This record gives sequence, structure tokens and C-alpha cells, in this order.
Amino acid sequence: MIKELKKKGIIKSIITGIIMLAISIIIMLLVFGNLFAYLRPAVDINEISADDLKQDLHVKGSIYFVADYYAYLSEGNKTKEMEFIIPVGDEEYMGFVCRGSKMKDAEFNMNMWWDYLDYDKEFSADSLIEIKINGIVKILKGESYQYYREFTEDLDKETADLFVPYAVYVGLMAGQESSDSAYSLIFIVIFAVAGLAFLIFGTHGHNVKAVTDYCKETLSPEYTLQKIENFYTSGTPVQGLRANDEYFMGVFGSTVFFAESSDILWAYQTTTQHRTNGIPTGKTYSVRIRKADGKDIQFKLKNEAACQEALAYIGKTMPYVILGYDDSLENMYNKNRSEMINTVAQRREQYAGSSFESAQ
Repeated sequence: MIKELKKKGIIKSIITGIIMLAISIIIMLLVFGNLFAYLRPAVDINEISADDLKQDLHVKGSIYFVADYYAYLSEGNKTKEMEFIIPVGDEEYMGFVCRGSKMKDAEFNMNMWWDYLDYDKEFSADSLIEIKINGIVKILKGESYQYYREFTEDLDKETADLFVPYAVYVGLMAGQESSDSAYSLIFIVIFAVAGLAFLIFGTHGHNVKAVTDYCKETLSPEYTLQKIENFYTSGTPVQGLRANDEYFMGVFGSTVFFAESSDILWAYQTTTQHRTNGIPTGKTYSVRIRKADGKDIQFKLKNEAACQEALAYIGKTMPYVILGYDDSLENMYNKNRSEMINTVAQRREQYAGSSFESAQ
């Protein structure tokens, strides 16, 4: 029984873990599309011509001259990203998209060039900042392409043709909203961690941990496990539940709940109403079992009738357990659980005594 349930749990955990890791990888590829391009060998940006440009070309090198900019991305009053014009080859131009310190350095070099053009200030290449780049060439699309073409529309055709529709993007997240990238990164981490957790803990039979831990605490774990095996195979489950005077177990697919019957104090149905935009969209039904140690066992069933059948089964096999919800019972459980424990223990003794007399 334990091996069978453990196997189900391992299979489910492996499948779930693989799915979550796959989702994490897919999100990563969608958000950080430049990742694999960075793994390719890089070419020196100063040694290529416009004809060498292509999608996802990995380039490195140092740039100094920044002619202008054609677009920028801002969040609030702060500029987060700028799209500049830089030379490529002998006479063509392309875009250069960057953030952070590289954006500030590029803007500084651009302003130096502007000061030279507008105010005839002295211009020296030695005064320019070296901007070391490691980026990916992308074909300009969408708004970036629109702004790029708007920048060249006042130029004569021969000059405008020198501006090729490519840009170097620096960083995995260049060209994306910071908030979108941050949220995506959070989801990537969540799915990756959850996937690894399922693979690590699931393969250790975590779904039957309650049973194995209980057995380990007894004087003879093997004997106790055999008793639980016999208990599991001796009866027909009702809505996934098995119970007798000694043990309580719920098996739902690969999920296993286990407790000593004497630990079960109170059981009742919970109903959750679901709404979308204030409109009722359905209900879910569960059975909640409160234990003497303050912990809960809760499982969903397909409808209210299934919950009532499960509660009727609990009442039949463990008649001393308190059934049905009441605020006073909730208050007792939370604030004076010892009273509930004593009440259930007395009821248990009474039913055990009446059962013995009936047997006589």
C-alpha cells in the first residue's frame, strides 16, 4: 500500500516539477529572448559593415561616437532607456539601445557632439567616454522602427538610406518595460523553485510522510506499518476515506491524509462561493477535520452530497467525533481546546462502553 501510494506521489511530483520548470524556461525565453544569442561567439562591432548585420548577431567592442537619439523609455519622470544613433561600417548608421550607466555615457558623448555642432566648441575624441558594449543586434520593429524612420524622414533619400533598420540591444531586458521584466522574473523564480521542490521532495515520498513518520515514532515501526497496511486493505473507502477505532486515512489520487482516530475532534463541511465581478460563478465543497494538535485535514469533494456522505461515514465509524459547524465550537477549539479534547475523549469512552455491553 505504502509503496503504491508513494509511487503515485513520485510520478505526480515528477510530472508537476517538469511542467513547472518548463513553464519557467518558456517565460525566460519569451522575456529574455537574447539569452541564447549571448552564448554565440561575438564579433567586434568596429570590424563589421552594415551588410554583416543580421538578427541576433552577438557583438562586442568599444564605441565612442554617438550622433543622436530617436526614442526613449520613461517611467514617471525618470528616463529608463534610450535609443541612440551610432555609426556602423564606413558610412552607415544603426541604433544603439541601452540603460543605466551606458545610457548616461552615451548621452554624454552625444551632448559633446551636439555642443560641437551647435556652439562650435572644441571637440576632441580624447574627451569622449569609452562605452564598452556586449550586445545583440535586432531588427527594429514596432514603435522603435517608427521613431527611427521619423528621425530620417527629413533627410534626402540618399542620406536616409544610410540608416539601416538594425539596433544593438545591450542586456537581456533591453527594450522591455522594467515592471514587466520584474514581474516576469518573479514568476520565473516561483515556477523554477516550485518545480525543483516537487522534484526534490516528491521523489522522497513526501505524500506518505504522515504515515511513515507515525510508524517511526512507535516501538515497532514495521509492525505498525503492517497494521496500517491491513487497515488500508480491509475495508471499502467512502469518498476516499477509511476509518476505524484506531486510524483515519484519506486518499485522494496521490495525496494521503493520516491520523490516529483519537486525534480527530471535529468535522464539518465548508462551502466556498466563487464570484467574478460580483457575479456568482460556482461553489466548491470541502470537508474540514480539526485535530487535537491544532492542525487541520481539509480535502475538496465534487459536491455537497459527497461531503455529507463523507461526514456520515465519519459519524458512523467514529461516532464520538463532533459533527457540524457552530461558532461556539470554533471558539472552544481556538480558545479552550482542552475542553473539546476532554469532551471527545468522554464520548469515545461512552461509545466504547456501549459497544462492549452490546457485544455482551
